[in-house]
Amino acid sequence: MIYWEICVIKCIALSILGIVLMVTGLEASQRHVPDKILTRKVAIHFNGEKINGYYVLTDTRSEQELDADEIRGSLNGPAIVFFSGHGQRPADAHKFSSELALKSRSGFVIVPVCDTPYGSDPNWRGDRGKEVVLMAMIRYILAQSGIRLEGYASLDDISVKIQGFEISECPDSISTQLVAVGWSHGGILARRFCCAYPDVTLGLAQVCPAGYERWSEVGLLLNFLGESLRISKIGFTGYTGDVLRSGWGLTKGIVGDFVRSIPSALVHLQPGKCSRVCKDIQDCTLYCDDQNFPLLRLRNIVVVFARDDTCMDPAQSGVADLFQPLPAEVNAFWHKYFPGALQTGTRCTLQFLPGTHAAPVTHNKQYAHIVLKGLDLFAMSEEKMR
Repeated sequence: MIYWEICVIKCIALSILGIVLMVTGLEASQRHVPDKILTRKVAIHFNGEKINGYYVLTDTRSEQELDADEIRGSLNGPAIVFFSGHGQRPADAHKFSSELALKSRSGFVIVPVCDTPYGSDPNWRGDRGKEVVLMAMIRYILAQSGIRLEGYASLDDISVKIQGFEISECPDSISTQLVAVGWSHGGILARRFCCAYPDVTLGLAQVCPAGYERWSEVGLLLNFLGESLRISKIGFTGYTGDVLRSGWGLTKGIVGDFVRSIPSALVHLQPGKCSRVCKDIQDCTLYCDDQNFPLLRLRNIVVVFARDDTCMDPAQSGVADLFQPLPAEVNAFWHKYFPGALQTGTRCTLQFLPGTHAAPVTHNKQYAHIVLKGLDLFAMSEEKMR
């Protein structure tokens, strides 16, 4: 009897151990977004001046995925870089960027933001300088996670130091390439970024994007103010706090950049540095097509307009009925803004979804779904995602 009792106890113990290991394994294979949003700050030296950079990294990879990436030698898909709207802070659209991370193949999203560059060489001011600074930030963030950027080549000999050092990558690190996703002004930055670094970017997605209309600075500000007032009067069930944080982030970003420009102007005896906020607004009015930013080597391009956006009006797309776009209208849109991409076989997706200019905040799951579908970056089949 004692022998059989011992056997039964062993069987029970092994069963319990198996269940524990199975549960632990399931937990290890599950992605998750960190409970706390951590915004990191870095000091950047570029073009003869010091500016601040801020970023949020959302790495949702499970332990099993981390091991698989090490064996593979690369992320399981390109890392996603999300360029926020004008003046936004990295965490302001966190529900959208974290949804991208959770559902994408790589599980890895970077949201970099920096002060507007306004250094000694005027050729590297504003968004032109951001192309260099934001790339340096991305490489720095990847290196901190043991990842190197495959195919990277610098735009010029001009150097960038982050935290006092030039970016150093370990050749034995796992590798990745990038896709760029941009919201509002970030839509322009994302296109510029893909044009500047064609060897490392595989796809572009723009949501509620700037760049499709010829603006004056005053016209843009008035339009943006009108949309902001309109949004503030709308009740967003479950999203009011997110919208308010986004609005506060915009205010804090613009005011903070201006305030930080004052001591920089005094130190360098360049009063013009105080106008770097104006330069940022001017860059947001830029009209973009293949004449200034051709995109000839991307696999996928996705453009998503919000149907009720009065800031970046979807009517500029040339589509009359936003609920039922005609194939001829969609084709005309791509021929107007991305003719080179059509000629080189890029897969192009144009969508019109519900929402205002704040749609990536208020409709984050729907917009993230369309972006990942258009970029062909879902971690699994659509049926399993639902």
